[in-house]
Amino acid sequence: MLKRANILLVAGLLIGANIGAARASIDYTELELRPGFSASTNWLKTESLLASTGRVVAGQPAVEILEANLKPAPVAIQQNSDYGLFGSVALPISTLPVARNWNRVSAADFSRQYGARCTSSGCASGIGLLLKKAALLAEAKPAMDGLLLINSSVNNLIHYRADKADKWATPVETATSGTGDCEDFAIAKMWLLRSIGYRADQLQLVVLRDTRTSLFHAVLAVHVGGNSYILDNMSSRVLPDTMLKNYVPIESFAGGHMFIHGFVRKPAQTASLPIS
Repeated sequence: MLKRANILLVAGLLIGANIGAARASIDYTELELRPGFSASTNWLKTESLLASTGRVVAGQPAVEILEANLKPAPVAIQQNSDYGLFGSVALPISTLPVARNWNRVSAADFSRQYGARCTSSGCASGIGLLLKKAALLAEAKPAMDGLLLINSSVNNLIHYRADKADKWATPVETATSGTGDCEDFAIAKMWLLRSIGYRADQLQLVVLRDTRTSLFHAVLAVHVGGNSYILDNMSSRVLPDTMLKNYVPIESFAGGHMFIHGFVRKPAQTASLPIS
């Protein structure tokens, strides 16, 4: 699950000295809702958001990163890269509280145990076999049709179940149990796409906050054809990230890189939240 303490630690990096009211939402993209995660919402109420220089806007002071292990990573990725989803700026970071979880599901190659090229017994029957067939069908389709098939297959075959442990399941574990929460759905889709030829740097797992529901969530972003498409267990549709105005990214992972997200300007569609 998305552990509240870890998310709030990262969110703290995006909060400056001055607290202000965020704008109220008017029109949100319609989504088919499934369960999500509740957590404290007070951290979002701020106008002090990171600019691409790493400084907050409107002359406010730079955000001080107090955690010793959260340092800018020396990686050759521009801050204005495609990884800045939902109108955000993606800032490379050397490590994050959930880095161990990410490494657990991304460092090993699961292609022989899951997906289109699976040769293990787990893909001979049940959900593993159905996901393998879906991946093979998606491989033969145009990109958007393939993404729609992968998204709907995982959404329909895996049953949502929140776990209480701070653990991200591998795709093999998710297929075996037939259950998972939002990051497990995203990881399962990521590896199905990897199994049909998508590169690791095209697939970005994003931890975010939905300002419409005040819940933390995770989705998979797929970078293809110059666009970024969102595969979401809350919707059967595959939409460009620019259409999802109520999603505010916090942290993300793509290949060997990790990012925290900020904004040059505050998001246009955020909900007003009380401060306790």
